[in-house]
Amino acid sequence: MKVAARCNIGACRLVNQDCVFSSEEPVGALPNLFIVADGMGGHAAGEKASQEAVKCAVEYAAQAVNIPTEEIFYEMVSKANKHVYHMAVANPQMAGMGTTMVAASVMGDAIYCANVGDSRMYALDQNDHFVRITMDHSLVEEMVRQGKITPEEARVHPRRNYITRAIGTSEEVETDLYKVPLGFAKMILLCSDGLNGQIEDERISEIIKVRSLTLSDRVDMLVNEANRNGGNDNISIILVDLERTEG
Repeated sequence: MKVAARCNIGACRLVNQDCVFSSEEPVGALPNLFIVADGMGGHAAGEKASQEAVKCAVEYAAQAVNIPTEEIFYEMVSKANKHVYHMAVANPQMAGMGTTMVAASVMGDAIYCANVGDSRMYALDQNDHFVRITMDHSLVEEMVRQGKITPEEARVHPRRNYITRAIGTSEEVETDLYKVPLGFAKMILLCSDGLNGQIEDERISEIIKVRSLTLSDRVDMLVNEANRNGGNDNISIILVDLERTEG
């Protein structure tokens, strides 16, 4: 396994409200852990929400032992949600803050992934098909599923940033959990919408397949292209090559 991660402020924002955690080493019972969070809220509250959610999730995972993996992921998100929610309730200047979260771990014969909001996990399968694993909790995603707009229209819809589920906006949160067979994927990509909102999936796929470049160089290419395309949001990426051990 080889991993490269970036958290870039983008070309237009004054504050980076994204937060990334990447560990190839064990975190509690998890042999590795990767998290991307994209905060929301004014006066730096979004920055605080993503940082605190990631910190809380990692702290829980680190002490979780003798617990089924699925439960670790559900509890990891639940505790992060309650932590951010109670912070917002206790601090009027942080009222309404929240964050997305996508978290993954490669373990045993599967890749586990938990998701809340519109940060995503993709997989490059054994046939080099680039597949989105997670489903966005967003207004435009619901409209696409209902056939009201096309995926292409969703990319430019004026309410494309409106998410329907987030960590910290209510005391309880529903978490989507995915279990992907390890043999299905050659690579996985976790990202905030600052990447997929600026670069189409087909182009992301082209870049991560450039095996002549290091994983780090490919992540830099993604960040640079997202910024060239406008860089309207913070850009967070974790790219995991499940086959490569060096380079």
